[in-house]
Amino acid sequence: MKPTQDYTVACAREVFGEINMDDQRERVLRFGEEAMELMRAAGLSFKDIAALACYEFTRPKGELKQEIAGTQVTLFGLASAHKVDVGEEVAKECARILSKKDECRAKHAAKPASLVAQKAVAA
Repeated sequence: MKPTQDYTVACAREVFGEINMDDQRERVLRFGEEAMELMRAAGLSFKDIAALACYEFTRPKGELKQEIAGTQVTLFGLASAHKVDVGEEVAKECARILSKKDECRAKHAAKPASLVAQKAVAA
């Protein structure tokens, strides 16, 4: 991992815990949620997002490592087009979640995909 990835993951582990951060299904669901929030923030409608999902599921399944790289390339391109400094915004987001850990944990616990991880922590 690179320094920004190391720091970001360490912040998330501190806020959400090891079990949550190591749960592969949980991570991909949260990524999908954030991706949809980003698409909405950039002005796409439900209809746009649903049409994209329908199109994507007609295509062959990709390879995980290549798709992760593709999302990074695409994210940096999107950020550049919108004049956003990704590193600066990641630093702000890490500071935000670290400053309100309990609130972030409570919000996360209310999400359906987090229920399994939360039960495992409580056990």
